[in-house]
Amino acid sequence: MKKVSKEPSPSNENEAVQVAPAEQKVTIIRNVKIEEVPIGKITPDPDQPRSSFDQGEMEEMARSIVTTKGVINPIEIDENFMIITGEKRWRATKLAGLPTITAKIVGNISAEQRFMRQVIENVQNHEMSFVDQAKAFDKILRQRQETLSSEDYLRGEQSAGNLPARIGEKFGKTKDQGVGWLAQMIGKSPSYVEERRSYITERSEEFKKSAESGKVYVKFHRAIKTTPEKYKEAVEKKVLKNEFKTVDEAMTLVRALKREGENTPAAKQLMDIDYSRFDGLPEVTDAVSKISPPPSEILKQSVEPRQKITKISRDLRDWVMTNPEEGIKGEAARVRSEMETIRDSVRMWFGDITFLANEGNDNQPNRNG
Repeated sequence: MKKVSKEPSPSNENEAVQVAPAEQKVTIIRNVKIEEVPIGKITPDPDQPRSSFDQGEMEEMARSIVTTKGVINPIEIDENFMIITGEKRWRATKLAGLPTITAKIVGNISAEQRFMRQVIENVQNHEMSFVDQAKAFDKILRQRQETLSSEDYLRGEQSAGNLPARIGEKFGKTKDQGVGWLAQMIGKSPSYVEERRSYITERSEEFKKSAESGKVYVKFHRAIKTTPEKYKEAVEKKVLKNEFKTVDEAMTLVRALKREGENTPAAKQLMDIDYSRFDGLPEVTDAVSKISPPPSEILKQSVEPRQKITKISRDLRDWVMTNPEEGIKGEAARVRSEMETIRDSVRMWFGDITFLANEGNDNQPNRNG
């Protein structure tokens, strides 16, 4: 059997090879040069997705770089000495006062490849804010859709024999608009990507400006996103009016709206409350529970019918054991009569058990219906 060498074939420093199926091309640069490059010769990428750097973290990294006499993991730069990945390491090295930094000089890299590498590194190192990730994911997915819709792109793929029969499946032009593809590329779940991208596509400009200026906590987006559709805009307005001090307070309202369903008197009552008058989560929870008791409260209220059912069952068992000749006709009539008197309570109890099992499911039944 012929052995296949794993050594790269001779090539110049800019040679690139395409790997992976046609529907997911990845460009690997071979024979990348690694050099000590003067700090002042390198420039940051103005289009990189990360918008801020923590000064404290940078100073800590600078002290580490002084100790190790340089960075352990080289940064990546292009042939024009513009940073691809590793801007934080470059800044920290500059802060440490070192004259040079170890860098991989990468040739033949497109703007899209550069941006994707920057996103992957920052997401995996937990270096990007929620808003930066949201903007980056939206940019990548919009560019992808534009590319996939390009007639020139499709003709080129067809000529190369790469165009699959079911283009919708192969190229990500499906309902998720490439979310699954991007999630795989960055090593995260589709829900992780969708939650952040929906911040761009679903929230109002007023909310985004408030979140990015620090007037509103950006993670209120999560509460608004899970709100029943009819109330999303109204809940967002409550957030912008600073009615909620924490996301948990907003989620208390959202969960109650899910329980009550749309267009119910209880839901209207919940939306009419000005939550800014309450002092913290316990008071918000108490106010909401009075209008829409959570399942745990309802189950407490159902103790009495459960006790009655248990007592009737035991009475029936005891009677049958002591009166085997007479059968159970008479006792069955008595049991039926008593059961009918607590029928409504029993229905409420079983209904709430079903409801409790569906807690957290956006499609849970409306217990008022």
